[in-house]
Amino acid sequence: MLRRFFRTSAIATLVVALGAVPAALADDAVCQDFAKPQRIEKLGTAQAFSKTPVASPDDLLEKLNSHRAELEALLQSRGVGHLYGAIVKAVQTGQGLSERNLNPGEVFEFMIYRKKDGPVAAGPLCYAAKKTYDAYVIEVTEETMQASNARCEIQAHCTFADEEMSADAAGSSPGVEVSVSGPGGTKTVISGGATSWKGLPPAPGDYTFTATAEAEGKKMVTTHTFIVPKICFNLAYLGKKTHEAMGEANTCRKEARVTCQDPKPHCELSAPAQVTAKEGFSVDASGKYDSVEARVDGADVRDDAGKRISSFQPPATISIRKAGTYTITGTATNRAGTATCTSSIEVLKPPLSPWTLRGFGLNLGTTDDEVFRSSANEHSGLTLGSGEGLGLSLEHHFTDRIGLEAALLWADLDALLIADLPDAWEHDDGSADFTAITLGPNFHLTPGKRVDFYIGPFVGWASLDDPTFNIFGETRRSKFGDDFVFGGQVGLDVGLGGGDWGLHFGVRYIDLTTGDGDDKLDVNPLIGEAGIRYRF
Repeated sequence: MLRRFFRTSAIATLVVALGAVPAALADDAVCQDFAKPQRIEKLGTAQAFSKTPVASPDDLLEKLNSHRAELEALLQSRGVGHLYGAIVKAVQTGQGLSERNLNPGEVFEFMIYRKKDGPVAAGPLCYAAKKTYDAYVIEVTEETMQASNARCEIQAHCTFADEEMSADAAGSSPGVEVSVSGPGGTKTVISGGATSWKGLPPAPGDYTFTATAEAEGKKMVTTHTFIVPKICFNLAYLGKKTHEAMGEANTCRKEARVTCQDPKPHCELSAPAQVTAKEGFSVDASGKYDSVEARVDGADVRDDAGKRISSFQPPATISIRKAGTYTITGTATNRAGTATCTSSIEVLKPPLSPWTLRGFGLNLGTTDDEVFRSSANEHSGLTLGSGEGLGLSLEHHFTDRIGLEAALLWADLDALLIADLPDAWEHDDGSADFTAITLGPNFHLTPGKRVDFYIGPFVGWASLDDPTFNIFGETRRSKFGDDFVFGGQVGLDVGLGGGDWGLHFGVRYIDLTTGDGDDKLDVNPLIGEAGIRYRF
């Protein structure tokens, strides 16, 4: 009896001691949410799937192939049997195969291991031991394509009444592109997100609109991760991760055909029947058929001899410089042809601008007449030279050919006095201000022309100031005074742009003798003029 008691106590003590060994290997800090049957506290025991460890990737491949039937059936029972071939391929090629440690706390959806009655795939399980083990990691992926259908819709129209060609790709996949081919070639009319287009066909005929679109394909990529501890060849499934990726694109194509034929255009022109020369007036032209506008290319103005005076794009405001009868011709065009229309317009002479104001610079030259004085002790000579100045004239026009002009002229003339004594001679330069006021008729030989050429006589009054000289230390003055004069002129006015402003050029001659006694001098200035004119 006592012997049985000691034997029972020893067995109990051994069982407790053996039970304490796995407990000592476990890590109480991990896998706390898992019940004891779900906690893996040691590997490489009798539950190892292989009695020998996995020595290398080749050994791993050999063991997979040796236990194919068992492993594939167990994987199938967990819903991933179709991945067995991918697992073998990953190990065989090395793509998706890696190594790392199996660490405490890792959770498996299931693990394949052996029990007394055969291999099982149990889980979920948590690795609760403190020891780490070398392991192979096997990652395999599978792809699931998602349906992606490109849509192409196209409608095309060409209406005679509106002279409009249109295309509509509404309902197509985003980014649809539409091209049209026919007379005139092929071009893209819809792209960049648009779905409609309107325009004019380049010519009558048959047109084909083609819509093409592309829809982006998508696929679901799932990565399955397995881990195999080398010590036991227990194949464990860590789980899967899924993400969306781009797949193959799907394209479509659809056509629509339309015929465009334009009727002939009709041209209408709007212009006044009578205008005044140089006065602006409006001209409008339109091309119509069935009360619908066509394109108006332009219009010409031609004189009674058929010579084209100007061209313009209506609507426009134009002016005609010269009086006469003119024809305005408009042109309307569409793809079916061209139509012209004309309008006759009478251009009247403008009312005469009654005044012309001229301002100019002048250059004055004299006849170089010289006054000589002689005595027993002295010989002297006085000469007047050229000069520059300004002029202003105002002409009143009684008709387009006859006017009356008043002019004011001023210039500064050079003067020279030379004195000769028996034993010395001396000279001094001076100046004399020339002023003239003239009045006389002008006769216009080219009235109404851009270049107005005229001539005219005049009478007036002229004055020449007394020049002062310093000779041999004394001041000498020559006296000239003023006098009645007469003369004539030739003038040329050139209009600028058909307006009131223009250029002026002219030449005047004045018959002038001035001075008294010994100082009497023939000046007879010849005056050149250049400046501007303004008619008002």
